Amino acid sequence: MKRHILMTAALAGGMAAAIAGSALAYNPTVDTVASQRAAGALKKLQRPMTVTFKDDRLEDVLAFLTQTTGADFDVRYQEDGTAAGLDPDAKVSLEITTEAPAISILERVLEKVSDEFDPATWQVSKYGDIVIAPKSRLNAGKRMRVYDIQDLVFSIPSFTEVPELDVSSVLNQSSGRGGGGGGNIFNTTNTAPGESVPQKDMVEKIVEIIETSIESDQWRANGGDGGVITVYQGTTLLITAPDYIHRQLESYSFGK
Repeated sequence: MKRHILMTAALAGGMAAAIAGSALAYNPTVDTVASQRAAGALKKLQRPMTVTFKDDRLEDVLAFLTQTTGADFDVRYQEDGTAAGLDPDAKVSLEITTEAPAISILERVLEKVSDEFDPATWQVSKYGDIVIAPKSRLNAGKRMRVYDIQDLVFSIPSFTEVPELDVSSVLNQSSGRGGGGGGNIFNTTNTAPGESVPQKDMVEKIVEIIETSIESDQWRANGGDGGVITVYQGTTLLITAPDYIHRQLESYSFGK
């Protein structure tokens, strides 16, 4: 029983850990043009660079990254106070002397100017734009995607007792005694299958891992308003969430 639970957690963890090394490419929901636009921008943001910012305005820093990489940003700044936004005059101090991808530098810049209770991040819009804003504002742009987890909940049989080799029988048969009788050399009387974890429990465990390891504060199940997971027909997850959550489940191809 414990062996099954550990195996399920490991497999599910692989799905949740798809942030860094994923196999799935970005899959936009609008059209090919949006896909090409997003892939182009993400590829530009892989450019390696070094930077030194000393109390520079956020708006100037983002303009520098645009000018250097060629990637345009749709930045949601503070306007009339009706929606969460970034302060264009927020000060950024950051020094990176070893080359790093521009996307990594962008994320570190956003960490510098983020509100503790409403951190900023980036995501790809359904039109292929790179949008930068506080998470609470990005949460308004949820999209539903379908995740088939059937492979993750496939149960491998586990046996509590294994067959035992009858050494005497092997020796007798090899010496030719008894007319070379073909008896079974294994004692198979104790091969009862072990307990298996119900598929429903395995699916619930995967959902739990996702909701605790990826943007845990943003899921509706945890009191947030960023994402919700619905189980459909047993092994399909319908996940309605903003793109910055989906990208951590799927990852992007970065225009390769």
